[in-house]
Amino acid sequence: MSSALSPSAPLKRPRGRPRDAGKAEAILDVAWDLFLARGVSAVSIEAIAAAAHVSKGTLYAAYAD
Repeated sequence: MSSALSPSAPLKRPRGRPRDAGKAEAILDVAWDLFLARGVSAVSIEAIAAAAHVSKGTLYAAYAD
């Protein structure tokens, strides 16, 4: 029986820099504060990214769904 992860198979590393869990938490905190202050429909991705001091790309990478 062969296993999908054999000891001789090289481990694949994700591309790019490791994700910073602190940024993900900051994004959630900022988004929550903006939603409470302005209402969900009045908050844009740009506003969340700017308030969290991250790029829109970082925001989309952290929360692709």
